[in-house]
Order: sequence, then structure tokens, then C-alpha cells
Amino acid sequence: MIKRIKEWLMNEEEGDRDEEKYKIVQYKIHNYDLLDKIGEDIKNHNFVICIIDENYLIRTLDFISGITFVLDVQEVVLSQNIYLFIPYDFDYKPIS
Repeated sequence: MIKRIKEWLMNEEEGDRDEEKYKIVQYKIHNYDLLDKIGEDIKNHNFVICIIDENYLIRTLDFISGITFVLDVQEVVLSQNIYLFIPYDFDYKPIS
């Protein structure tokens, strides 16, 4: 099972990122049905904004954290229950 997950995460057959435009996608999470789509968007190097309902916060972040760890994606907390996931090839530095 772990091997299949690693293969899915590392599969880059979708195309060369140099030829594609990056997208910013936003999700309002009120159940777990969107987690597969969120995982695909993160895997495809899109910027992903998640507005997560309090009842689904912990399990959703657990799922997404596994993907972000493997793909070296940066997690940014924008506000309570709103998270931004940035592709590894972009450098985000907050200004205090």
C-alpha cells in the first residue's frame, strides 16, 4: 500500500511543468469527499487554499500533511482554519 502511494505521489507523467501555467485553487472543506482532488492539485504543483470546517480540521490536515511532507510543499496558515499550500519551487517568506 505504501509503495503504491509513493508511486502515485512521485508520478510526473502529467507533463513538463515548464510548459504549464500554475493554478491557484480554493476549497471549502465540509466533508472528506474533496481530499483526493486536493491531493491531486498539490501533486500537480498548484497553489491550494483550503478553508476547513472545524469538524474536519484535524483529519484533513493529517492527510494533507503527509502529501506536503513527501512533496516538500510549504504550508502557510493564513488565518484560523484557512491554509495555503505552496509548491516546492516557489519561495515564500512572510514579512513581519
